[in-house]
Amino acid sequence: MQSATNTAQAETWEQRQEREGRERLAWFNDKMKNVAALLGAYTSEPWAWQEPEEPALWNPSGSLVGPDDKEIHATLDGYRKQGRIALSGTYPRDKAGRYYGGMQNQRAAITVAADKCEGKIAREIKSRLLPTYLAELAKIRARIKQSDDHDALLLETYNKTAAAVGEPAYDDETWRKK
Repeated sequence: MQSATNTAQAETWEQRQEREGRERLAWFNDKMKNVAALLGAYTSEPWAWQEPEEPALWNPSGSLVGPDDKEIHATLDGYRKQGRIALSGTYPRDKAGRYYGGMQNQRAAITVAADKCEGKIAREIKSRLLPTYLAELAKIRARIKQSDDHDALLLETYNKTAAAVGEPAYDDETWRKK
């Protein structure tokens, strides 16, 4: 039989889950900060680890943020990936908010064993993920530029027509809301 003191000090299941989740989150964030630093050393570019505003305890995630808006999303133990860190490239949107990055299964992505050392993870990112991701990112940026240029031409044409018939002109922001 337990004494009253031991019962009061015993951790509940919920408390244990919370504690273990926080420990797991701290471990993942520390590991990924080190990966970011090593990735920076291996690529000669500054990379940093960015934690989400509302972190998840059981599937921690965040982003490796590099120069020129490069960003790699990382998740520990994602869907059907126990003991793995899933890494995938993220892509920008055009001025109208359209996304050209494709479906999630079409993006540049790899998984690495979560128990690998930080240096090996950084080298895996550099050799397996970055070449594909950077090629896709260049194509998507070209497509975004083409889309934004097309939208600017439409706006210019609309404003010329509107001026000819006495209608008010639109600015870029008002045009997007139309």
